[in-house]
Amino acid sequence: MTLDSLNSRPKPSGYGIVLLEMFIGKMSTDEMFDDNLNLHNYVRMVSPERVADVADSGLIRHDDECLISIFGIGLACSEETPSERLNTKEIVTKLLVIKKELIRTEGKH
Repeated sequence: MTLDSLNSRPKPSGYGIVLLEMFIGKMSTDEMFDDNLNLHNYVRMVSPERVADVADSGLIRHDDECLISIFGIGLACSEETPSERLNTKEIVTKLLVIKKELIRTEGKH
């Protein structure tokens, strides 16, 4: 599979929601979410400086930049309007950049 074969826009926002669930440690069906607050809006309300406050504590490392990027991908994938969502190629490209940054920063610690 090549990146060029991943151009289609995902129809459901499920990938973004799963990504957010993994990094926050809460399910979208958690009792804290209701008609007024869903997982997507919960993450959107968090400022980049406070991303560690909502991230699963087991994921917090030396640098919040990767978490901010992951949350950004999750939000972009779970936009309400499908045309505003990232396509699969964009998702993979962004995740590869994050992976390279994690490898680079882990080598420094």
